[in-house]
Amino acid sequence: MRKDKKGFTLIELMVVIVIIGILAAIAIPKLFGMSAKAKASEVGPAAGTWSKLQQAYVIEKGEVGDAVTIAYTPPGATESSNTGSTPNFSYSVSVGGTTSSTFSAVNATPLGECTLNQGTWSATGTISGQGAFKPVPVNPIANCANLTPNWMNLQ
Repeated sequence: MRKDKKGFTLIELMVVIVIIGILAAIAIPKLFGMSAKAKASEVGPAAGTWSKLQQAYVIEKGEVGDAVTIAYTPPGATESSNTGSTPNFSYSVSVGGTTSSTFSAVNATPLGECTLNQGTWSATGTISGQGAFKPVPVNPIANCANLTPNWMNLQ
């Protein structure tokens, strides 16, 4: 009488383990890159809100205002303030006279490929000759620009 043996051979199990190892070696670095990109994604909307509130204030008053004046609440702040912070960034808004304002976000921890601590995303807006407020973003430090690809298109 012949017995049918059921189960996997050692070779089959080793092949499966090697395949899983290769997939993990590819997926894990991608996963860490996505988490850094997700953390950095809070900068764009924060700067966009600042820019839009500043534009509205310039249209109404003809000058720029600080964060409290334009009713901007930086991420992590509980009320209108010129500063705020989250676990990922420290935010600040400063004013240079009546014609320019600067938004900045400094990362509190390294973000994936952006390994330098204290990387800064900043944008300075000035009132143009036509009375419009136009922010000009500064490219973040090396290896950080790819985390916020729309940063240079700040409106």
